[in-house]
Order: sequence, then structure tokens, then C-alpha cells
Amino acid sequence: MVESYYEEKQARKLERFQELAEKNSIVSVRMYDKSHELADMIPFGQPILVGHHSEGRHRRHLEKINSTFRKAIEAKDKSEYYAAKAERIENPYAISSDDPEAVTKLKEKLAGIEAEIEKVKAHNKKCKDFVKLEVVCSHRENEEQIANTNGNYKRYATINKTTKEIKWESSRVPKDIRDKIETYAKTGILEKTQIAKENKVFESYHLTNLNGNKTRIKKRIEELSSLAKVEEIEETLNGITLSIDKEQNRVKLAFPGKPTPEIISKLKHSGFHWSPYQKVWMRMISDYALSQAREIQKELEA
Repeated sequence: MVESYYEEKQARKLERFQELAEKNSIVSVRMYDKSHELADMIPFGQPILVGHHSEGRHRRHLEKINSTFRKAIEAKDKSEYYAAKAERIENPYAISSDDPEAVTKLKEKLAGIEAEIEKVKAHNKKCKDFVKLEVVCSHRENEEQIANTNGNYKRYATINKTTKEIKWESSRVPKDIRDKIETYAKTGILEKTQIAKENKVFESYHLTNLNGNKTRIKKRIEELSSLAKVEEIEETLNGITLSIDKEQNRVKLAFPGKPTPEIISKLKHSGFHWSPYQKVWMRMISDYALSQAREIQKELEA
């Protein structure tokens, strides 16, 4: 099977990140070993002999040990960084905007999230009558509150700890719950309620997170769908060729030679990066990227 540009690019990136992770891991181990070898050259507990002819040599040796150890840590950090990037590429759940099947995959993911939202709502509706009474703190020193802590916090009553007077916070308190609260006000004993795991209401943040993901994915689908309508172009102005490559999902700028430092700075500031593989400056397609590319083209007008 012929690989798409996206698959080929991901394969190259994965191979490069894996090589860099392995390379830096080897460097890290070598530097750690070298730092220990250098440390072993100094007798254990040997102090710096201030004023002695060996003082300078001893201090330089200690600095060499520290420098080598720092290099080992830096290489280890780089190894972990590139290993994490390789892992993200291999992650089957990650959807890159460069993937030609991104919209299809995002729609499938969106359908899954919408199904999960309905599942959570149905579960919460089924479990809303399961009550777990608890005494919770009040912002007033002489009061305590009785609330249902199964899922979203629902306050039933506030009790004055001195007078034992009950202030009902809801007019629709079931009789069995009312009886338990009145008993607690008199005796200080609250009957513990155990709720099975399958009867626990999902906290509100579950739906908040799911709806947030739903909104984010819908926005990505809209953005990628609008990009699909963009026409491929190739325009040359002042020797700079601007092109839109839909297969690669990139706006590209090809210069006849190396740009000036000022232009390079503007390219980087505008989100473009140099591709040594394609010999062009490029970034993902967007209206902003296209407008910036055309502005850079005009920079060289006489």
C-alpha cells in the first residue's frame, strides 16, 4: 500500500524522535558513569586544602564532576522529551489535523462523547433518589448543615447547635429524610447511609468535561471542514513563491535564496518553520497564515 504524505511524515518523525531518545539516553548513562569515575579519583571525605598548591586543581576537578553530572541530567531530560513525543505519535487516540481522515475520526470521537453524555444523564436520573446524608460545615460558627452528598450537593436543613432549631432549606424533603434529620437534631446521631457504587450520581464536573470536549471537537471539525474548501494556489511575487498544499495541509513560502535575518525573524514570529526536507518555510493552513505569507511576499517590493 502506498503511504500518504501524512503517514510518511509521521513515520519519519517517529523514527527521528526514537533515535534522539536513544542517543540522549546513551549520552546520559555515559555522563553519569564518567561523573562517578571522576568522583572516585578523590579520596572519600578529602577536603579542599586551602592555600595548598593542590587547591586550584582540586576545585577544577570538582567543577568538572558537577559539569559532567549536569550534562547527564540534561541528556536524560532530552531523552524523556523525545520519547514522549514518539509516544504521542504512536498514540492511537490522538488525532492530528494533518491526518487526511481527521474529520471522519473526529466525527466518530464526537459521536462517542455524545453517547457518553446521554449515558451519564440517564444514570444520574436513575440515581437521583438515592440519598447520602452528611453533616457539612457551615460558614456560621453556631450552625451545621445536613445535605445530600450523592452527586451534586443538595442542602436539606440548617440546625442551630445551641437551640437545636431546624431551618428547612427545601419544602420538598421526603418524610424518611426529615425523620432522620429531626432525630439528629435531638440526639446528635445521624443514621449512616451506604450507597452502592452503581447508585452514585456522577459529579457535575463529569458532564462539564464531556461537554467541553464536545464543544472543542465540534470546533475542530468546523475548522477542518472549512479548510477543505480552500483552493490550492501557487503565486510568485518578488521572487517568493507562495503555495497552498492541501494534501500536506500547509501554506508554503519558497525563497530564491536565504532570506534576510529580518525576514527569517518575521517568518518565525508568524508561525512558519523551515523544512529542510522540502526546502521551504511553511505552517498549517489558516486565513492568518495566508495573510502573513502575502505580507512577507510584499516585504521585498522595491
